[in-house]
Amino acid sequence: MAADDRPSPDELRALIVEILESTTNDDGWHAIVGPVQTVPELGQKTNWRIDACGSPADRSAFLRAVATVRGLHPYAKG
Repeated sequence: MAADDRPSPDELRALIVEILESTTNDDGWHAIVGPVQTVPELGQKTNWRIDACGSPADRSAFLRAVATVRGLHPYAKG
């Protein structure tokens, strides 16, 4: 994938929030999901990270959403 085709960190965050809100029927995720941060690629399988958030019960849904988005978009602009 060309760098220009990569989603921005904000777009990745928005996709994670959209997945969470649609799968949990909870519209409060926008307030608790933190920013996506880019990291140097250096041969890694991804160049972005996001800190886990929410209660322990929420983290399971959060981690599944992040895994889904990372599978579709392992690299972000930046």
